[in-house]
Amino acid sequence: TGIVTKMSLKIWPKKQVLRHFALFSFGEEETVALVKAISRADVAEDLDCMSLGIVKSLIGVPPPLQAFKGEPDYASLIAVSANTENEFIEKASQLKSIIEQAREKDSRTALVSWDLICKLMGEEARSWIDFPSDSFKPLAEYDGVTWMGTYIHPAKWGEALARGRAIVEKHGFELMAFLKAMDSLHFAEFKFIVRFQRTAELIEKVRKCNEELLDMALSLGAIPYKTPVWSAKKLHEHIDPEYIRLVKRLKSFLDPNNIMNPGRWGL
Repeated sequence: TGIVTKMSLKIWPKKQVLRHFALFSFGEEETVALVKAISRADVAEDLDCMSLGIVKSLIGVPPPLQAFKGEPDYASLIAVSANTENEFIEKASQLKSIIEQAREKDSRTALVSWDLICKLMGEEARSWIDFPSDSFKPLAEYDGVTWMGTYIHPAKWGEALARGRAIVEKHGFELMAFLKAMDSLHFAEFKFIVRFQRTAELIEKVRKCNEELLDMALSLGAIPYKTPVWSAKKLHEHIDPEYIRLVKRLKSFLDPNNIMNPGRWGL
């Protein structure tokens, strides 16, 4: 229901070996197929896929970000961990095998060692590892930032990326898409980030862009998270009215004084 009365914390073991790779890919469906293959092989401890624009912002490319001919569309940060060096070598071998299969269809797909990434990015390579926790640096040029974030079924990733990209580009914003496979692809995070200067005209444009992105995501069965009130109200249009009535009754029973996030879900 989204009404939290208890919380749990999932703790992951810290393994002896942890190293990173960068994967550069082209096309929405092709990129999604790679992310799925890597996640299902269970060779990556973590995998963040983002449009190249986010990586450019991390290394200090000034806005507005532009895509150049021949550039990859997406860059994925892959963390591989292991208990022993031999285990890491085996996982890295499996990862490289998956990439080689993808390269048979598109030879531009590239898996790059972290040593090379550090040489190319310098100190900002750490920002990529720490994204989005360390995202204040690329966003500092703007006084406004927002995103439309959802949890979405991985089967809908490719379509959501392509349709979302068209919406963002239509409104004239930079392409800053972010995908994250979670719990071996049991579920997945999907969002578009928009940074902007806070003028009345741009704020209205951002609102329209986010609304279109949410409508698109909801049509694909996605569920928004960190949901603002306007988003919750739109979500109500897709929820069974009986479920909303049930949640209202539960909210009233658990929170008779209405002190738990009042008004957040429009209940």
